[in-house]
Amino acid sequence: MSDVDWLADEIRRHRVRFGTEREMQDDIERLLRSLLITFERESETGVGPIDFRVGRIGIECKVAGGPAAVLRQLMRYADVTDLGAIVLVTSRHTHRFTMQQLRGKPFRVVWVAGVF
Repeated sequence: MSDVDWLADEIRRHRVRFGTEREMQDDIERLLRSLLITFERESETGVGPIDFRVGRIGIECKVAGGPAAVLRQLMRYADVTDLGAIVLVTSRHTHRFTMQQLRGKPFRVVWVAGVF
């Protein structure tokens, strides 16, 4: 199992609040800390900050926004050379993109709404 798949699966297995993006981010941070994973929150990428950077994996959290705008943002992150994979954590059904890669990099979607 790849690192990005392992990380996405860990997020799926844990309760993540999705009332606000801040709650979602705080829960992801607690999870990463509990797993003793080194991360950077609000990591600058050169095209704007991504919510989390875990090594070469970027994690972006979304509770709002149209799918086209979200995808444009994710594509900008996919252009960042020092990001090797992207995980989108979202509560929006319309953000459940089916592609497995963005610009040739692994891409995973973790949908947290309706899990409980």
